[in-house]
Amino acid sequence: MPRITMATWQCISNCGACCNLQPEDRPELDQYLTPEQLQQYLSMVGEDGWCVNFEADSRRCKIYRDRPQFCRVQPDTFQAMYGIQADELNDFAIDCCHEQIESIYGEESDEMEQFGNAIGFEHGVEIMFELTDEMNPETESAKLKGDRSKDELG
Repeated sequence: MPRITMATWQCISNCGACCNLQPEDRPELDQYLTPEQLQQYLSMVGEDGWCVNFEADSRRCKIYRDRPQFCRVQPDTFQAMYGIQADELNDFAIDCCHEQIESIYGEESDEMEQFGNAIGFEHGVEIMFELTDEMNPETESAKLKGDRSKDELG
């Protein structure tokens, strides 16, 4: 039986990459935020591009419990904003966080390593599997063992 280990999205502490709200980095904001949400979003952008509610020293959100809906990684939010179905949310959130952490802190950053460790993969490896001859009787040498990234698996 194949052994499959799937990465599971989770927010990591001491990161805050998503709190970098540079509107020029997100030109499509008006496509997934309502006019009211867009106004709220823009009002949250500080002079340095970071959310005014982000405490840089502690890397925490000052309004976390009361943060806007567009700051929440939840199925209903991502369905409404991006058309992402609940069963696609995990992979979508992982991709978004990976991209944002890389753009803010870098691919080799401590934040990226912490994120990889937290969700269960490192350096883009998301799925590990192993096939043996017994699983695929059509070929005698049907052994495939190793790590494959999402991109390699299609």
